[in-house]
Amino acid sequence: MMQNRGHHIIHYGHEYSDPPADELVTVITHEKWKETYGDHDYKSKFFKFNTEDAAYKEFYRNAISEIGKRKQKHDFILPFWGSGVRPICDAHPDLINVEPGIGYAGGHWARWKVFESYAIYHAWCGMEKVSNCNQDNYATVIPNYFDLDEFEFCGDKEDYFLYVGRVFNGKGVNIAIEVTGKLGIKLKVAGQLSNDYPTPDSFPDHVEYVGYVGVEERKELMKKAKASFLPSQYVEPFGGVQVENLLCGTPTITSDWGAFVENNVEGVTGYRCKTFGDYIKACQNIIEGKIDPKSCREFGEKFSLENVAPQYEKYFQDVLNVYTGSGWYSIDGLERKITDKGISFVCRTKNEADALDKGLASMEGLNINYEVIVVMNQCTDHTEEVVDKYIAKGMPLKKFNYDVPISIPGIQHLATPVDHPSSLVSFATYAFEKAQMSYVFWWGSDFIMSGEMKKFLQNMDYDSDTPQAIKFDSVVNQGRINTEVYLTNGLVGFEKDVYTQVMKYKGSSKTISTGIKIHCQDDEENPKSYWEKDPWFKGSECPIEKKYNKIIKEQGKPHPLAFRASDPHSEEWYNPTKYKMCRSYV
Repeated sequence: MMQNRGHHIIHYGHEYSDPPADELVTVITHEKWKETYGDHDYKSKFFKFNTEDAAYKEFYRNAISEIGKRKQKHDFILPFWGSGVRPICDAHPDLINVEPGIGYAGGHWARWKVFESYAIYHAWCGMEKVSNCNQDNYATVIPNYFDLDEFEFCGDKEDYFLYVGRVFNGKGVNIAIEVTGKLGIKLKVAGQLSNDYPTPDSFPDHVEYVGYVGVEERKELMKKAKASFLPSQYVEPFGGVQVENLLCGTPTITSDWGAFVENNVEGVTGYRCKTFGDYIKACQNIIEGKIDPKSCREFGEKFSLENVAPQYEKYFQDVLNVYTGSGWYSIDGLERKITDKGISFVCRTKNEADALDKGLASMEGLNINYEVIVVMNQCTDHTEEVVDKYIAKGMPLKKFNYDVPISIPGIQHLATPVDHPSSLVSFATYAFEKAQMSYVFWWGSDFIMSGEMKKFLQNMDYDSDTPQAIKFDSVVNQGRINTEVYLTNGLVGFEKDVYTQVMKYKGSSKTISTGIKIHCQDDEENPKSYWEKDPWFKGSECPIEKKYNKIIKEQGKPHPLAFRASDPHSEEWYNPTKYKMCRSYV
């Protein structure tokens, strides 16, 4: 699910495991597995395991070692077996440990938790949380996810009901057997046997036990059944079989608690029952055709890989923001509508008409699918005339006005709240939301495009969906080099970084350093005129001005050019001591 969205996945497991991943790392051999578990058949009996056995010890030892060889700062580690793999996570406390898909009654030790349903989440909270105001905003609920290719919709049903799951009374198979026996209808049972039903001969005549089923057999059973029973007698954390049936267009008959309250819509996808009579009535309603199979399929599709992936992606980003951004206060306001493959060159400008003219001229003859977005901020020179000239010449250029005074990089921006219209984050978000190409290029109004850059851009593969963060070297201020990400197809927004705004792109983005130089027209002797003007808020006695004055009183007044990229005057304010002190003002 996540690899398809460009994330880099490393899987640590059995040597025969073959899930989609960028790297498969064997941490337990089949020989050791077989030595420990012998000929135990999990298809006919329930799973056998012991976290103290030889197989687990080898798994732990090798996984700890192999992860240590590969881990990088801010990597995530996902213990899908919960506390069963906790020793590996405990050995790497520097990794971001997210416990995904929590649907079990014990464990739950990781700082970052993802529960399968609100039912299991609320059970974990306990009654004491009803009266306490101390919920964890990072304990989240994301449902299980399903590959739609593994299921086939069918509206024509055969004359049988179905039960799929562990064959023991805790799952309610006894209820399914009794109800169908009372009505005289056929029931097919699939799953691993338990002590409640020790042999295939343990069932009455109206029940057909079909044993363990794989993906294809499951699909065929589910799509033809009139309905499927899931009368779990415990608080079901999710009940994936229920969604699997819905994806086949098969109604479900469930108990009335746990995740079924969330995922089985009464009278739409099936029925939730409490008494024997409720189960009888549910079967009769289904036999009478009161549930539309199409409604079942439609509801089930909300759990597709494509629909659930963005929920995980957002949660991972929210957690990453705790380590790299403003945590709970991080704001991701970028909502971009991508309509085509190519590059959107996004340029924010203020009274830089002559430089912009030369920059746009340097882009002429670029032979790729592109657009230029120029966002003018309270320009009083001939900037708009320059823009109109290139529009008339046929350049794919769109112009916009952002008529709000902006706090320039440095102390002004530091004093301005991140969500204020005058913040650089708000300005950047507004500008980049206009970009509709798959890639965005942070283009300065004083940039000059070289032939080397044109060649690089014309040779790029714009059809690839792999997230990339592409760096260029800008030559600024007496030949000093500033290397930054200017081009990406993984942009997710912007955040405040003390003195300025920074681009946020997907953490899985492949970083590429081109070594290609962007030539800037300005220099230390010819600064932008507005850099030395009084702040827009001077004399207003607003909170921003008060904070601005407080910072200057405590830290001193900076040189007007102190916050330009790679400027010699910036070194004082970017030194670790002062930077850390100023960060506290954020």
